[in-house]
Amino acid sequence: SRALQLIILTTARTSEILLAKRSEIDLTNDIWTIPAERVKTKKEHVIPITEHMKSIIERQIKKYSSELLFPGSRYGKPLSNMTCLKVMKDLGYTTLDDNGSKGHFVPHGFRSTFSTWAFENGDHSFEIIESCLGHNVGNSVHRAYQRSTLLDRRRMLLKDWSAFVTGTVNE
Repeated sequence: SRALQLIILTTARTSEILLAKRSEIDLTNDIWTIPAERVKTKKEHVIPITEHMKSIIERQIKKYSSELLFPGSRYGKPLSNMTCLKVMKDLGYTTLDDNGSKGHFVPHGFRSTFSTWAFENGDHSFEIIESCLGHNVGNSVHRAYQRSTLLDRRRMLLKDWSAFVTGTVNE
């Protein structure tokens, strides 16, 4: 469930979470740097760590001695990519509703949920939202000139998202 929670809070892809390593996480500066070879865009992706994320990460580090943040049952291997889907299924997110229609939700869908929520709530720009998702923004000329990671603005958006999904908006 902690891996699923981090998928939701970070807006990262399932594989990025399951393959996360301690050495990628800087809890002093509250950033997680995913190396380019594990990112769909093939560019290093830096994710600002919020307090809720940090709490989950610290619990994982305390619980496991593995370099992997989410080690599987086989030494040196991460959790299966089906683990988070099973958690969702066990919570009832793949069931028949009162109308008889089958609801099927997957962890990746939280990325879409985040994007929709971010566009509808607050004044976060397209560029900030897409950057949180690790997407390339703009054409090649724009990307050549735009070298900022927009880290502080992304941190603010992810804090807002974290407050929303954890129900701590008014705290």
